[in-house]
Amino acid sequence: HESYYFKLKDILLKTKKDINKYDLTGAFIQMEFYCNERITEGKITYERERFELFKEELKEKTYLMSDNSISPVFYRNIVYSGLHLKEFKWVNDFIIGYKQELNKKYRDNYFYYCLALYEFNIKNFEYSMELLSKIKYDEVYMKLNSKVLHLQLLYESGFEDTLIFSMENFRHFLKNDRLIPDNKKKQLYNFHKFLSRITSGSIRKSRSELDHLYQNILQEKDIVNKNWLLE
Repeated sequence: HESYYFKLKDILLKTKKDINKYDLTGAFIQMEFYCNERITEGKITYERERFELFKEELKEKTYLMSDNSISPVFYRNIVYSGLHLKEFKWVNDFIIGYKQELNKKYRDNYFYYCLALYEFNIKNFEYSMELLSKIKYDEVYMKLNSKVLHLQLLYESGFEDTLIFSMENFRHFLKNDRLIPDNKKKQLYNFHKFLSRITSGSIRKSRSELDHLYQNILQEKDIVNKNWLLE
């Protein structure tokens, strides 16, 4: 319940100095889950709420893992959150400032990917593409996320022929990769489906079809990069 969430947050912020790190970390994770659920339901005010939670976690250093590194997924999620809220300067400072806290095994890949995302969001497409090319595809989620960003970059840069070819490759990759969980596959298939429809010539000419497509994307819950597709 919403009132319980804010009550917990209030108590936590007032008493955090007296709470051990393990319990504080657990409380922050539960609050993140709550924000994620509300965002999925379409309550966009929780985007800002989650971002402020992330900042609090950084301040309290509850993100540190057993080897004193920052989780690459946590690092990436903070970047997603900040970019969504257009906190561009803060995000850029964070990406660079926390790079060394990433475990050496993941450091370069996540740094380049997050920086490529940042450059994409400030519409510096050429440099974003250059950063993306430096990533080594040694894990399935990094490969997926990079492929999705690559499709977005091709679209924004107007490389239509390459985009069509890359989208077909992406579809085959999704179909053949058995490591991707079904729920994630569904989100990516929907992204592919809607991007295919956006890039089709007939859709671009018809206002009514475009409005219909906009409503379809708006109503779809299982999808990645929904806001970008809506733009």
